[in-house]
Amino acid sequence: MEGHKKTNAVARWEENHSSLKLFDVSFGDDDTQFSQELRLASPQGDRLSYVAGIYYWYQKAQTNRLAVSGSDLIPGFTLEIPQSGDVVTNSYAAFVHGEYRLTDDLSITGGIRYTKEKKDLNYTQLGEPLFIDFVNFQDKYSDDAWTPNIGLSYQIDDDKLLYATISRGFKSGGWNADYVVTTDIGFDSEYATSYEIGAKTEWLDNRLRLNVAGFITKYIDYQVFQFVPVQGGGLIFSLTNAGEVTTKGVEIELTARPVDDLILTANFGYTDATFDRFKNGGGAGIDFDGNRLPLAPKITLSFGAEYHFEISEAVRSYIRADYSYRGGMYHNPNNVRPQFYTSGYDLFDARAALILNRTGLEIALWGKNLFNKTYDRNKWVTFLGTSASQYGLPRTYGVEVKYSF
Repeated sequence: MEGHKKTNAVARWEENHSSLKLFDVSFGDDDTQFSQELRLASPQGDRLSYVAGIYYWYQKAQTNRLAVSGSDLIPGFTLEIPQSGDVVTNSYAAFVHGEYRLTDDLSITGGIRYTKEKKDLNYTQLGEPLFIDFVNFQDKYSDDAWTPNIGLSYQIDDDKLLYATISRGFKSGGWNADYVVTTDIGFDSEYATSYEIGAKTEWLDNRLRLNVAGFITKYIDYQVFQFVPVQGGGLIFSLTNAGEVTTKGVEIELTARPVDDLILTANFGYTDATFDRFKNGGGAGIDFDGNRLPLAPKITLSFGAEYHFEISEAVRSYIRADYSYRGGMYHNPNNVRPQFYTSGYDLFDARAALILNRTGLEIALWGKNLFNKTYDRNKWVTFLGTSASQYGLPRTYGVEVKYSF
């Protein structure tokens, strides 16, 4: 398996969001990635199956940014703060995963992965007087981890399966190669241990499918973005490590086909995601212990209905309607309302399509956010302290043509 990807992004941002000309920031980001994986799979066997392999991943992330003061900040004077940097990552891994059938109904699965990552930083920031100066600052970072997993599954009958798994995850550390106010710009690796139990079932001659899962995940040195105050005023966006985090919850998936041409779906998720320990998260003596994680709504919910029918031997059609709900969530670990809080919102989508059987052509009319709901996708504070929001798309609709061959 091989992959190569290159992306470029350019943006310009006005920090004060007003008619005053105070600060403009331009962003230019380039990202190049390459990956290669080689696998060896076991021959078909009665009891044992396995896959082993090696993996390589390369990334070069480059950024060039320029903050320029406007004429209303300091009349007659222009302040420019350039910043540039690149991080090169080389990641190597080897893994093996297998399943052994202890009996016809009971199986054990397990595997282990070893990952070694090396990173190199080259960073420059001419930040005075608001920030600090880095000139051709270079640094290296490396870490490695063993991440095992093990599970049991029991096949009650052809339509019902019970399972339980334990797994360990790893995310390497790095640097905040953005506008910074301290020489300590690094963050550490994150580790997670997950526990999950669940059931996958089908009922009523496969007309009803019900899947249920419960999970608990424990994080050490959880990596979290937050807005950090700057001495003398202002806020910057920074990635740091919280001490310990626990997420736990349940997920339910339901699919029903009461008649041959009608498909009904429902999904429900409940997640309790909190900081167990985040000392000095808001500065010296300000702890975030017990706060909710950013971007972690407690409730997510969706319903869907899709009906298929034939118009003629050459033409068939379907209509589909979807409802989704996403509960309220915070966008910063300080859990301040309303500055960093988005209330829950629901959306309605629909789609109607014609399929020309003999040509492979599908023509569809679709609409999203049909009731034109106004909702926040993201909320933050600019460097100058201005509250800002990114709104979700309003009502949108269109025509889509697909051809299959």
